[in-house]
Amino acid sequence: MEISREAILDKTHYGLKIYAYVLRQYYPDTTVLSVKGRDCGITRNPFNGGKETLRIHIDGVIATHRDTELKTFNGDVFDFAQYHFRITDEEELLLKINQELLLNLEVKEKTN
Repeated sequence: MEISREAILDKTHYGLKIYAYVLRQYYPDTTVLSVKGRDCGITRNPFNGGKETLRIHIDGVIATHRDTELKTFNGDVFDFAQYHFRITDEEELLLKINQELLLNLEVKEKTN
């Protein structure tokens, strides 16, 4: 399977595995996500001082998040990964996610 947003979502259960991966970087010895249906409830937000204010939910075919305190901290799983990895280029971000989560998606060679 070739690397794309859709392929990553397919291999990471709507992106929930990406959220879990990032959250485990900050809270390695705790359960970071508990999925019930399409909702993960509220968990700690490493980008809001570790407070339990991060709500993660599967919205259609992609996992999304919002902070219950920080009204501007919301988006989808790729926004969250971009925030963590500090990568703004989409192609570079997809490559980083593929590498870090060991997804083994096919990377197409650039042709000039």
